[in-house]
Amino acid sequence: MLIVSPQVLKFIAAAIWYSGSIALALKSGSLLNEAFSIKPSKVWIIGTLILGTVLGIVKWKYIFLKSAEKKIKRIESLKRPVIWQTFETKFYIFLTAMIFLGSKLSEIASGNYILLIAVSVIDVSISIALFLSGKKFLKTKRFYVQ
Repeated sequence: MLIVSPQVLKFIAAAIWYSGSIALALKSGSLLNEAFSIKPSKVWIIGTLILGTVLGIVKWKYIFLKSAEKKIKRIESLKRPVIWQTFETKFYIFLTAMIFLGSKLSEIASGNYILLIAVSVIDVSISIALFLSGKKFLKTKRFYVQ
């Protein structure tokens, strides 16, 4: 068994959180680019970014921050942590389902201006929430990166 420290698991968790944030930001940019090619209106694009950011901050404060804290407590409670215990199995199942659902939503939205904007708002909001809460994994009592 590959036994690691809780700090390593928290670092891996942060890397996964930030990878998701970056992937969603890039996906959202691609969707907004497609929306702009359909209807070149900067107002809707800027509005999407603002609304997505505001919703992302709300999601961070009320959902993602608490989720990160629960995951950190679980990691710190492990007696002999191994690398695959970074997250519970149900998290990986949930993550797979969310990636699949996000992919299908983007597919459905393709070519439809309103749906492209709507999916972009969702992606921006989750990207912001992941980005802000990812810092929690690196800023705990036993592991702090400035």
